[in-house]
Amino acid sequence: MVAVMMTKSPNPYDLTDDQIDMLVAMTREGSGDHLTRSDLNDRILTLLEDIAGFETLPARRRRKLLHLLWLRYQLACRRNGPR
Repeated sequence: MVAVMMTKSPNPYDLTDDQIDMLVAMTREGSGDHLTRSDLNDRILTLLEDIAGFETLPARRRRKLLHLLWLRYQLACRRNGPR
């Protein structure tokens, strides 16, 4: 009997913590710390259009990513003070 180890292939839409932090930093630098969630979503989606493959991000993944980025944005604004 041969044991086969099943590994999950990497998801092309997964971002590292550093990549997420970079998106948040770019958004803060360009738009400041007082964005509404809707404004942040618009700016993030614009940035994602320039990342290969992310222009076709499935809706469910997009919602999860935008939620995570909103939380990280709020945290960064509180932690680092206004820009």
